[in-house]
Amino acid sequence: MKRKHPTLDATIASSSQLAFVLDRFEQAWETDSSPDITGFIKDVAVSEMRRTMLVELVAMDLEFRWRRYASNGEVSVATKAWLIHDYLNSYPELGPLEKVPLVLIIEEYRVRRRWGDQPCHEECFRRFSNLEGELQAGLLRVDRELTAETEETAAHDRQEELGDSRGSTLRVRCPHCQELVETVRDGSLFEISCESCGNSFSLVRPNEDQPVSGVYDTIAHFDLLQRLGVGAFGEVWKARDRELDRMVAVKMPRKGQLDAEEAEMFLREARAAAQLTHPNIVSIHEVGRDSDRLYIVSDFVPGDTLADYLKDQRPTARRAVELTIVIARALHHAHEAGVIHRDLKPSNIMLDGANEPHVMDFGLAKRSAGEVTMTMEGQVLGTPAYMSPEQAKGYGYIADRRADIYSLGVILFELLTGETPFRGNLQMMLQQVGFEEPPSPRELNDTISRDLDTICLKCLQKSPDHRYESAASLADDLRRSLNREPIRARPVSSAERIWRWCRRKPAIAGLLFTAGATICTLVVLALVGSQLQLARERARILEKETELHAEQLRSSKEVASTQEYYAALSSVRERTAEREMGWAFSGLAELEKAAALQADVVDQHTLRNEAVRCLTGVDLRQAEAEIPKGALQTHLVAFHPQGNLLAVGTLISRFPVPVRIYEVSSGELVHDLSIPNLARLNGIRHIAFFSGGDTLAVTTRYGYLHRWDLRQSPPTRTPIKMPVGDNTKFSFDETGDVAFYITENRLYRWSVAAESEPQSILDETVHNLKASGDGRWLAADRYILDTRNSQVVRELDIDRGAKCFSRDGRMLAMADPEEMTIVELESGLTIRSFKDPRIEALHEDGRIQVDFASNDSTIVTGSGDGRIKLWDIASGSLLLSVPLGAENVYPVVSPDGRVLATTYNNQAMLYDINGPSLLTSTALQAGTLCDFDVAHNQMLLVCAADLTEGTHVSIWEADRGVELDRWEVNTTSERTARVAVQEDGTRLLLSQHPSKAIQLWDLNSERTSSSADTASLMSSARIRRPSPIALSRDGNTVWTISDELLINSWSLPDFVKQLHWDNKIIGNAIGVGTITSIDAGLDWIVAGTKSRSVYLFHRTDSKPRLSISIRDEVSSVSLSHDESITACGTFDGRIHVASIPGGQRIAEWVAHRDEVTSVQFAHDDQLLATGSRDGSLRLWRRDDEHFHPILTLRASGSVESVRFSGDGSRLFGRIRGESGIRVWDLQGIHERLREIDLAW
Repeated sequence: MKRKHPTLDATIASSSQLAFVLDRFEQAWETDSSPDITGFIKDVAVSEMRRTMLVELVAMDLEFRWRRYASNGEVSVATKAWLIHDYLNSYPELGPLEKVPLVLIIEEYRVRRRWGDQPCHEECFRRFSNLEGELQAGLLRVDRELTAETEETAAHDRQEELGDSRGSTLRVRCPHCQELVETVRDGSLFEISCESCGNSFSLVRPNEDQPVSGVYDTIAHFDLLQRLGVGAFGEVWKARDRELDRMVAVKMPRKGQLDAEEAEMFLREARAAAQLTHPNIVSIHEVGRDSDRLYIVSDFVPGDTLADYLKDQRPTARRAVELTIVIARALHHAHEAGVIHRDLKPSNIMLDGANEPHVMDFGLAKRSAGEVTMTMEGQVLGTPAYMSPEQAKGYGYIADRRADIYSLGVILFELLTGETPFRGNLQMMLQQVGFEEPPSPRELNDTISRDLDTICLKCLQKSPDHRYESAASLADDLRRSLNREPIRARPVSSAERIWRWCRRKPAIAGLLFTAGATICTLVVLALVGSQLQLARERARILEKETELHAEQLRSSKEVASTQEYYAALSSVRERTAEREMGWAFSGLAELEKAAALQADVVDQHTLRNEAVRCLTGVDLRQAEAEIPKGALQTHLVAFHPQGNLLAVGTLISRFPVPVRIYEVSSGELVHDLSIPNLARLNGIRHIAFFSGGDTLAVTTRYGYLHRWDLRQSPPTRTPIKMPVGDNTKFSFDETGDVAFYITENRLYRWSVAAESEPQSILDETVHNLKASGDGRWLAADRYILDTRNSQVVRELDIDRGAKCFSRDGRMLAMADPEEMTIVELESGLTIRSFKDPRIEALHEDGRIQVDFASNDSTIVTGSGDGRIKLWDIASGSLLLSVPLGAENVYPVVSPDGRVLATTYNNQAMLYDINGPSLLTSTALQAGTLCDFDVAHNQMLLVCAADLTEGTHVSIWEADRGVELDRWEVNTTSERTARVAVQEDGTRLLLSQHPSKAIQLWDLNSERTSSSADTASLMSSARIRRPSPIALSRDGNTVWTISDELLINSWSLPDFVKQLHWDNKIIGNAIGVGTITSIDAGLDWIVAGTKSRSVYLFHRTDSKPRLSISIRDEVSSVSLSHDESITACGTFDGRIHVASIPGGQRIAEWVAHRDEVTSVQFAHDDQLLATGSRDGSLRLWRRDDEHFHPILTLRASGSVESVRFSGDGSRLFGRIRGESGIRVWDLQGIHERLREIDLAW
């Protein structure tokens, strides 16, 4: 078992003694004994090294023992003999329990998980409570690594079941039909024919019609998960193959569009590696082109590169030889296939989980037959420290297999000594590699045998003829050295060394020879002239070195910026996936730094999309302002109606009961109020602001109501004796002058101002009550009362303990530990129910508190389990679950939805809320939304189709999310409705199926939030299956599709038929004549069909004026507001843009991975929005005849339709399965992006 030692530091790693001891201990275990650790450290005198060695030996011992128990089927929780506690008694150097090295605890957890035991985090936290904070991150990292290891093993097993079908062909994926095409390895990649679809394509010739997308989260059918590395020409990603459910490595060029020569260079690796089938060479699965990007798919080898391995440790000499033998065998296989690597180095060798090497990256590979070289004479190819002398001299085009043997010799040298033979800047290194002899490995490490020294130096010979003739010969000699057999290589003799020196220094050797036969004066003159020439040469070299140093500095900065960019991108995506508290705030900070990097790989579009996910994602972070704890134990908090002040109070106090008011933005104390105490326990039961924030009221345990007039300075207090004693169930109306409370399970109303006798107002047993924020409504169990007259206005079908009204009073949230339900008060129907899927319940404790946030589209819950959870009402999903580590966490949200206050550990805490202000939901209601439309004055209309009593149409004010009107239009059990609203918001068209009715409604443009029931039916007509519909821009004509094959137009308001066009002839002829979508302007109308055509009508025509051919079936169409172009989406995810009236194609591109369900131009025609079944909405900026990607917005499900607001500042979307309309604040998003230099 070769184990990577994670605890070695740089100093100890260089110690041969440590490596020797670890190897001996490993060999002792492999002989099937159970070695005693004490015998391996008894001779180590240095205490620091002794403890480091002990930690390593214990970690290795744990691994071997748990693996042996697992093989014998004996692993169980009862196997205590091999836990850390058992080592502490025998080895006191490990320290007391609280000082056990963290890495050892994590290693114990890792081996137990790997070999069958299932320790939980809580167990580790109990055993090592002092390290819980640091330990949690390490345990989570182990969980992720072991999960990934299991998935990769399963994927590898599935891959082996499929078998190896590469043979002698190169597998290329067709960009048209996505089928694999097998082509001859050495065949042309300029023109490839696909037998499946009949199309031809090129891998090396760029597609001039394809716009550059710049999106890096997917390519073809591969999900890009993690950036693994970047080279001079390409970048490598870890990816998931969605088709075969396996992990692969995907290599893409760093540059977006490549010319033919660049593409050919990039595909060299695939051409070369496709010939090779060897267990220690990374295999190529396929190559392909996705839109504008080439890619190569190969095996994903989990582990580290040999370069990373050498950073942490140095292998023993035996291990170094074993690694070199395996690499040499793999190289020999490549050489026999005619492939020469030419860039062999540790970073191109992967070590898998078993520490087996795999050769990869044939990016500079040369095939010895059938290939014309792509490099010019004198060009240096390879990495200087590892390249052969012939490559260093610029003769790489003649390099053969012996060049790889030289590179492998450098790797063997580094494995044995920890250093490369030559070091320095680029110019110095090329000079040394080309002309100077390497040092002997034994000079740097005297423990190396003479045989290994001889083998290594034979590989490093300057002349290829003096090296091993093949990698197999090298492997055989290395095997002989391991077996202590005579090797074939011979050390260089002294005479040969002198001869080589003379060949390297011919001028000096000739000068010395001539010196014996010439006059000393001539010798001196010659030497002086040589020194002058040498000085000039040195000056020239120094100048060149200065230039090279400046270029290397620029290059190193570029590499550093590239690495920092991809590290930031990977970190942000990982945070986004895990959604731990602070993920969005920290992600935005990282993206801002990444946007400022100076590197070619920095892609603004990719960063912008990640930033939007952070901006619109719900997150919490502790606010900068802190409420001081002081002597006040805080249990209750309340926000001022303006959200700028926070009142806090305590439940129990023996002193005058403090009530304090703080400034939210700064945490500064504004008022320090108190209630006199009578030397007995007292405390606050209820705290709230009234009268627009001018009054603060609290109730106490002694049955008193105290009111402060905050307009006075200092505030004056008025105590009022309540008719009931200690009571926690107390609520007020909107003025604070009328109170409601429960005593003995009866509900009472009490006039505070009159101090009259309380009145029983409900002849039912009541356990819980809650007033709305404005005090207008009161929820008492399942009864809803109007506080103005104490009358019951609705009785709900269900009841749950904790309750909270939405801020607009339309909804009521009811929660118990099992579930939370949101009810629409007007209908009494359930909008959404919630459970945490992790625990199949809402919370793990029964003490629940609920509050609405962010325009009533998000809801917050807290409980005695110490967690705060934020939920999305529209989709019913859990957005964030935050463990605060304390009991009794009860959240309250500020009126503007930006700050959350809660109490725990007897202290008030403030948290900033991210996201909901930029992504909200409106029109939340019971039922399934059928359709919606937006007038340019932002009046939003929604149709719900599955209410029990029938179809309802509702009208909403989009700015505030206020419902203005609602009426019933259908009572049938089967119903589908479509709506279209006139641009000025004065008329509504409603079509219904199966009632075959289309209606025109007057909406009254002067509508206000107080004017309800003002919509009136103007006229109606009966039309066969009128769906969908389009209203002309002037509101005088409606266009309908009937029976999916008929297009009719009707003049309004009297529904007089104008046009009747039947597509049945085309439909019967080709079988796909279905008309799928329609849009109308003032003069022109466009209709999309499944017959791969878009028909263009003029309002005066009786038949189509033009038919525009499209590549695929059309799913959606949109007409620009100036009626100069039309955009259509297709079922294969493409967007086509054509001119009007000519029908010329302007642009075409792949916008989504699935059907484009909706296309919409903004009112100024500068923005185009597209929605898809793949769950994404995308915005495109129009630039003359080009459309550039701006944003990608994510949805919880299929996007059914999208609409812009009149000014383009908002984007609305109807998402399948959601209970409301999504609203993206594009203007707010743009302003936030501008702050981090990512605005479009």
